[in-house]
Amino acid sequence: MSERRGEFVWWALAAVGLFGASALERQPPAASVAARPPGATRVVVWNLGGVGAAEGTPLAAEHLAGVAATLLELDCDLACVLELRDADQARELARALGGDVALLVARGARPCALLARRGALQVGGATRLTMRRPALLARWQSEALGAVHLAALHASPWSASERNAQLGRAVDTLHQRGAGAARLLLGDFNLQAQLDGGEDVFSDDAHRDVETYGYATRELADLGRSAGATATPDRRLDYVLASPELRAVAVAVARGSRRGDMDHEPLVVDLRRE
Repeated sequence: MSERRGEFVWWALAAVGLFGASALERQPPAASVAARPPGATRVVVWNLGGVGAAEGTPLAAEHLAGVAATLLELDCDLACVLELRDADQARELARALGGDVALLVARGARPCALLARRGALQVGGATRLTMRRPALLARWQSEALGAVHLAALHASPWSASERNAQLGRAVDTLHQRGAGAARLLLGDFNLQAQLDGGEDVFSDDAHRDVETYGYATRELADLGRSAGATATPDRRLDYVLASPELRAVAVAVARGSRRGDMDHEPLVVDLRRE
């Protein structure tokens, strides 16, 4: 995708997002998701950024309390949040969720973070997902699921080739570390593979994106596929991919959760271990 075309697409997206945000602000803030099924573990993926600039904007400080309230209302066990302003904001969000929340946050500006309201989190070991985009490798000791190896990332919005490299590295690392343990790959992949043969006008290489999706789902199931779009305009960019040990019992997108100029809504996946 040329730089000129990229700027046009993202400013067009910003206009759509701002219009949508205005309408969504008038909706009730309650998330449109059923209660967590008994015995299930709830995972949420949410890009908290906005569309107020060509490169997007991180979570606005005035919306942090509302984001925490939505995550508490959703009663999530684990949240993967993206497009935070910085690590301090991640810590503020963890405090707002409760004093016993475990937090891991990626390095650098506009990081992603993992917040576990139940269970323990630890960095995934010596190997890091060294990539230019925000990424985390972790181990989650879930109360119901047991040990789960996690990778969380925010893939490139501009380059199908970079998305391919980033997701490929995350998949390979999880495969090497999994060794029979449950695995989850979470985040905003900026990927909408047109498996029906259609064209993704936001991709600079739709064929490469289909290949990337195929590689990522070769051993990991795309649990959110039936939930629908997670971002404007009608795009499914946010994912929960899981190894066969983990089964989805319910999936949904929490409609009406956006605030300000946010252009994503939370993807909610309820899991059980086989």
